[in-house]
Amino acid sequence: MAIKTNKPILLLKDLAQENRFAFVDCRSDFRAILDHEGKLKVRNVFTQPFENLDEDEQEIALALVAHGLVETVADLVAMGEPEQRTGSKLSRVELELTKSCNLACLHCFTRKEKDRMDFALIERNLPDLIELGVVEIVLNGGEIFLHEDLGQILEFLGNSFKLILFSNGTVPGSLDTIASAPIARVNVSLDGFRESHDYLRGAGTFDRTVAFVRGLVERDIRTQINSVVFEKNLDRLEPFIEFCREDLKVCGVKLSTIYPMGSALNHPELFENEQSTLHREVYQKYLKEDLPGMPDGNHLPCLAGITKIFIDTSGNVFPCRLFEDERFSMGSLNDLNLGPLYRKFIESPNEFTSFEIDSLEACRNCAALPTCKTGCRARAFLTEGDIRAADTFACRHHVEVK
Repeated sequence: MAIKTNKPILLLKDLAQENRFAFVDCRSDFRAILDHEGKLKVRNVFTQPFENLDEDEQEIALALVAHGLVETVADLVAMGEPEQRTGSKLSRVELELTKSCNLACLHCFTRKEKDRMDFALIERNLPDLIELGVVEIVLNGGEIFLHEDLGQILEFLGNSFKLILFSNGTVPGSLDTIASAPIARVNVSLDGFRESHDYLRGAGTFDRTVAFVRGLVERDIRTQINSVVFEKNLDRLEPFIEFCREDLKVCGVKLSTIYPMGSALNHPELFENEQSTLHREVYQKYLKEDLPGMPDGNHLPCLAGITKIFIDTSGNVFPCRLFEDERFSMGSLNDLNLGPLYRKFIESPNEFTSFEIDSLEACRNCAALPTCKTGCRARAFLTEGDIRAADTFACRHHVEVK
């Protein structure tokens, strides 16, 4: 089996937090957070001979070799200084390539339509993506392998951005489409062992998805398992995670909750026992949202609409996929290209640029706030119809602060 080789594409990205920079390789999961001094040291590593570097800089150079980004320290200078991505706080853009899907999962929140994103829309906005300083592009669906131009899209974007693909792993021929594509990682949905996975996604899908995952790993394509936690897999998470890591040899496993939207609303059994002791323990161990910090008086804790956005198949832009509602629309790429659209949004007062924690009556005096960080505002909207309401899921499961 031929091994896919990926030459590193290293970028330095200004982050939303003051004096913080991300040092990222677009072809792997390598990522380091630097302060201004660290940023200068990294630049020296790529511009000065190894023997001229100070001790800290030499340590950085050796770490890059250890991570496999280069073979020798001499290769660093040959690569040249990492490109700096500035221009805005926007770092991650999720593209919904298609709404079509070959499965009918019980918990899916994508509307099953034949819409697909035109390659021309992506091509037209490439200069804006670079000018805004975007580093990571996520390709999602529907099922992205049903998009007939996927190969072309991967080649077009892969030399400029870190590409993350999402798939259910059941479309024939998918491995051939990405065998030599310039991607960083494929996230594959696998919701526990055969019983729970097939319950959600259909009979026989577990075996097809596992075969796809094995094919990715054999081709040296970094693969992450994404799994939703619900009643039928709750008590077998530990052996499932071990199976993914030890048997499938994937680079990571990410667990998440099922959101109360789309098809899941027709299946209340998916939310059974959410208040059980076991579910609470699982939440504390695996499901806490990884938020960057407390709201700073301007943005949501997750920084939706600031550092990340979602673009649907028709070119409509939203702060996050979970905020895909016309009330939260940032605009349409059919009216404005992404650069002016994004800047118009962040310069206007709205829920995402002028967020005030004091407006959350249910949260502002809660003892759990320092660790809960208001939960997920999208989930609050989905369950209560109000972005400022309590996120009752987080309230039920959060550690009680004495």
